[in-house]
Amino acid sequence: MSLSLKVTIKKDTKLLKKLIKRIENINHGAEVGFFGGKAHPKNNGSHTIADVALINEFGPESPANSDSIPSRPFMRRTILDNQAYVGKMQKGAAQVLRGRVSARQLAKGLGDVFKEDMQEMIASNDFVKNAPSTIRNKGEDDPLSETGTMERNVKSRVVVGKKRKRQGKKIK
Repeated sequence: MSLSLKVTIKKDTKLLKKLIKRIENINHGAEVGFFGGKAHPKNNGSHTIADVALINEFGPESPANSDSIPSRPFMRRTILDNQAYVGKMQKGAAQVLRGRVSARQLAKGLGDVFKEDMQEMIASNDFVKNAPSTIRNKGEDDPLSETGTMERNVKSRVVVGKKRKRQGKKIK
C-alpha cells in the first residue's frame, strides 16, 4: 500500500497588507488655532485675530509694551490642563489600526475636542486680571472675552501629509 500526501502552503498576506495600508494612512493631524488672517474688530484692522491671540498668549514682543499687556497663556494651559489628550490619541490610533475609524476621523475628533477645550479656557477668564485703567475703559474685567471674538474664532482643521511649516509673523 502506498500513501501519497501533497501539502500546499499558501501565505495569505491580505490582513498584513491591510494593516500596512492603515499604518501608511496615519498621516493625518489636526491644527487648532486662528486661521485666515481675519481682522480683529477692536483695533481698526491693524491686528488680525491671530495677532491678538499671540499677544495675549505671550505678552507683547516689544519691551516698551511689556508692562501693558501680561501673558495670558490660554493655548499652553489648554494643553497642560488636559493631559488626557495623550491617552485619547493612543486609543484613537488603536481604533485606526483596527479599522474602526479612519485617520481623518481621528484627527478631526481630536482637533474638535481641543478646539472646544481652548474655547472653554478663553471663556473661563482665569487669567491675570486687567489693569484698573483697562477695567474703567471696558467697564468689566474679562481679559480674553470682552467681545467673544477670540472664543468664536478658534478653529480646527485636518492636515494631511508631512509636517507643515509654521506660519506667522512677529508681533511688536
